[in-house]
Amino acid sequence: MDCKGMEKLLLRLPEELAEAERRALESHVRNCSVCAAEWRLAGLAHRIGSALPVLEPSPFFATRVLAGIREESQGAASWQAVLALSRHVIPALAAVTLLFVSIFAYTELRPPAVDLYQTYESMFSPAERTQLTVIADPGEITDEGIMRALAEEDYQMQLSRPQLEPRRD
Repeated sequence: MDCKGMEKLLLRLPEELAEAERRALESHVRNCSVCAAEWRLAGLAHRIGSALPVLEPSPFFATRVLAGIREESQGAASWQAVLALSRHVIPALAAVTLLFVSIFAYTELRPPAVDLYQTYESMFSPAERTQLTVIADPGEITDEGIMRALAEEDYQMQLSRPQLEPRRD
């Protein structure tokens, strides 16, 4: 048998080999130094394991293992309760968080409040017209005062217009 056929036999334990396979392997190992080295290396773990004494567990080993399993299963039951509770709490917390984010976005991203009086004034009064603010007590505003203010405003507008020079033809 060649070395390729021996590779599968070298990986098995001697007890696993049939009598004919074992004789063929021994015959090949006597003639092939490479396979002999692999055979010795493969059998090393088996020889070490058979040389070690068999360990006997303490009489209380099984009792301690069973008690540890019971403790872990009780701990697992408490974690299962926490997980079951979290399945209800997490969606509620997500909803509350979404609500707060929505309120924040509404307050921060809404357009500024519109002053209707200023909007009306900007639509119906010319932009170049100066705005005069009149601060007066009730009764101080009379027809004569209003007429005087309008005349003064017209006079100011005439002064601000460029004067046309007369034509020389």
